[in-house]
Parts: sequence; C-alpha cells; structure tokens
Amino acid sequence: MRPIIVLGYNIIAGGVIAIYVLLNGDEPILSVFGLIPILFGSFLSFNTSGFQVKNKKYRNFCFFFKWKIGKWKDAKLPYITILKKRMAKRTYGGRTMVSLSDINVVYEITLLSESHRTKQPILRLKNKEKATTALESISKLLNIEVCQYNPQTTRRR
Repeated sequence: MRPIIVLGYNIIAGGVIAIYVLLNGDEPILSVFGLIPILFGSFLSFNTSGFQVKNKKYRNFCFFFKWKIGKWKDAKLPYITILKKRMAKRTYGGRTMVSLSDINVVYEITLLSESHRTKQPILRLKNKEKATTALESISKLLNIEVCQYNPQTTRRR
C-alpha cells in the first residue's frame, strides 16, 4: 500500500477520534471540526488513476463516494515498457505482534517520456507472459514504440 494512502487512513482515524472526544466534551458543537480531517483523509486515501485507450488520455483522480474528481490529460508519452516491481505487504498479528511480510512480484505496463523520467502506469499484472502479450497489444493499439527502461541521468557539478 502506498504511504499516502496509509496517511489518509490515519487522518480519517484522527477525525473519528476527534469527533468522539468532542462529542463527550463540554461543547459537543465543536465535533463538526472532526469532519475536516475525515474529508481530507478521504481524498488522500481513495486516489487512483485511469487510462482511456481510445482517446489516448489518462488521469489521476480521487474516487470519493460516487464522484471521480480529476481532469483528463493527453498521453503524449512516446514509449511503453514493462517494469518489474516488488509489492510488499506487512501485517502484525498474535499476542506478540509478530510481523509477517508478503512480497509479490508484479509486472507494470508503463508509458514513458523521451527521457524515461516521467512514468504513467497503465496496467499491473502478476504473470510475465500475460504482461508481455498485453504490452504488444497495447503498443499496436496506441501506435507506441516498445523500449527498455533506461532513464537519463544528470551529471552533478
């Protein structure tokens, strides 16, 4: 899970606790201020992205209840590739709070800029063969060149 999503869930929990504490306090009307962190945390927690193949557009948006808030942008990224990523999940359990880690390898089909510094993920798959076939079909559909990920680095002075 991305750190921004975890931060959003923590802010939501803080808002719920604030409402509970303020409702049991001297001035229950102040509990309305607990809604502010809940709304802000919701925007952070429910971020995702979408891609329209037909129009060659993408957007990063917040899925808030039934609304999707975000603007479509043109995908002017000339290259496409597969990136191998390791997704880790850690859980704590038992009386001793033992940490259990689960690491999964996923293959992410990503649009790249000319310098390979700007990336826009399109699709994430667990199987390399399925990712390769999806990459070929998406590159033909979008008429985008397949390349190896090789970002340009800048020299330090």
